[in-house]
Amino acid sequence: MPNHHDYLRDNMGDSFNKENTSESIRLEWIDSSRGIGIIIVVFVHVMMNLQDSRIVNGGEFYQFVIFILRSFPMQVFMFLAGLFVRPRIERGVVAFLRPMGLTLVWPYLLWGTLILIAEWLGKNVRNPVDTSVVDITLLWTPIAWLWFLWALVAYHLIAAMIGRFPLVMIALGLITLVGDALLSLPPFCHLLAHLFIFYAIAVAYGPMLVRYTVPSVIGAGAALLLIPLSWWAKSVEPDPFSFVATGAAISGTIATIAAAQAFRSNTVLNFLGRHSMPIYISHIFFIAAARIAILRMIGVYAPFVLFPVCLVFGFCGPLFLFWVAERTNMVAVGGFGRPVRR
Repeated sequence: MPNHHDYLRDNMGDSFNKENTSESIRLEWIDSSRGIGIIIVVFVHVMMNLQDSRIVNGGEFYQFVIFILRSFPMQVFMFLAGLFVRPRIERGVVAFLRPMGLTLVWPYLLWGTLILIAEWLGKNVRNPVDTSVVDITLLWTPIAWLWFLWALVAYHLIAAMIGRFPLVMIALGLITLVGDALLSLPPFCHLLAHLFIFYAIAVAYGPMLVRYTVPSVIGAGAALLLIPLSWWAKSVEPDPFSFVATGAAISGTIATIAAAQAFRSNTVLNFLGRHSMPIYISHIFFIAAARIAILRMIGVYAPFVLFPVCLVFGFCGPLFLFWVAERTNMVAVGGFGRPVRR
């Protein structure tokens, strides 16, 4: 998940590295938004991991919390990913597409293969999966949580063709959203259709949106609306990416951005936001490893022990792995994209 510092560095040259520009300070809320988003993603994946392992018997409230926490974070990430697309395209389509090989395609292929290997090796300690060690279908069938990277590549390719035309982007976003509601699409096509409107809005109006501050009253109202909208959507369709959950997704996105702008200088949120890529692509490996180790080596099944331990490992494991990659000059080879600007 490349951050806005990449854009500023690419478009401002050496001046970005020589001084702490006012533009950089103003856009800290983007890192904070990613920080909030990645916290929610790891948190909900720990909840789902413990439920899938039957450590927690998730009741109605548990399922509702998961629904809320899944209804908007990826929309936030898609929105943020589109904010600087138009300026990059206007500088040249080739220059816009070239970095994707390092920042999106290679991480997807590498970590997707690692997921398949882990599933094959771990078939004796988890529910068996119907897969081989090497599965070429990951090229056209996104695997596990890495679907986001696959989707973002697809969106960037679309933007490279029509991103200069804001109204066309918005029209396509609305068409895909309505089409998803009317048609029975395959699972991943369903995700692509549902999320595209958030990316399209950011691409179309990114230069204006990056400088817009969400009023605190609107952010608070969006946060309050998230609960009833999620409750209604879940009662209609349990899928947090369904058409009826769009209202919850919009409310959650607005609330997240408002909170991020209010805490734009928060050190922890900024740090996690700048490291959201390594956390995202590898956190489930560490969550699963921590759970299996505690269950099999220590024999502890208490959720109040497993949950915080898995949560800590979900953050600290990827950060340690990235720290090692940085100090061995293996960031790109390890599929972490670019080194994180400090």
